[in-house]
Amino acid sequence: MTTSDAHGASERQRPYHHGNLRGELLVTAEKVLREEGVEQVTLRDLARRAGVSHAAPSRHFPDREALLVALAATGYERLGRAVIRAREDAGDNFDGRFRAFATAFVRFAIESPALVDVMFTSGKGVGSAALQEARSVLYDAFGSLVEEGLERRSLRRLEPDRLKPLIIATMQGVAAFAAAGTLPVEAVDSLIEDACSLFII
Repeated sequence: MTTSDAHGASERQRPYHHGNLRGELLVTAEKVLREEGVEQVTLRDLARRAGVSHAAPSRHFPDREALLVALAATGYERLGRAVIRAREDAGDNFDGRFRAFATAFVRFAIESPALVDVMFTSGKGVGSAALQEARSVLYDAFGSLVEEGLERRSLRRLEPDRLKPLIIATMQGVAAFAAAGTLPVEAVDSLIEDACSLFII
């Protein structure tokens, strides 16, 4: 038997998978993303780590971009749950809910900077219903909070389409400084507070 024949036989003999391959691939992809960077996230490497044939991941992700889009969707789902829970736990006071929302957003971005990069850069022009739904949960919750603040005259008077990206960009900037080590960990909460004060009146 030739080397190529042996390799092919080995590939055919490897089982497809014994469990939730899609979920395992996403968990492993996020681990690789966090520890090694997005360039190292490949379907072939993930298949090797999962112990399946290199073709097995294509049953769930036709290409690498589809994998990254799915990874972005899981990130939006987790972030959406985190900020909504923080907002609800903060009670009825608008200022407290706005600060809680912002803090949860920044904390998530600090803990998972590489995932946040994928979330904000993947899926452009890709018709992923799961990604769009996950994004909409986050941005609908954020949008309703901003609209409430404007109605209550608790936020600076800017058009919502200008105010929303400005707030997100500010919070992302705080997170980026912290994640890069430029900002001391103990200063994060104070900077979040100062950033919120730029918008709350």
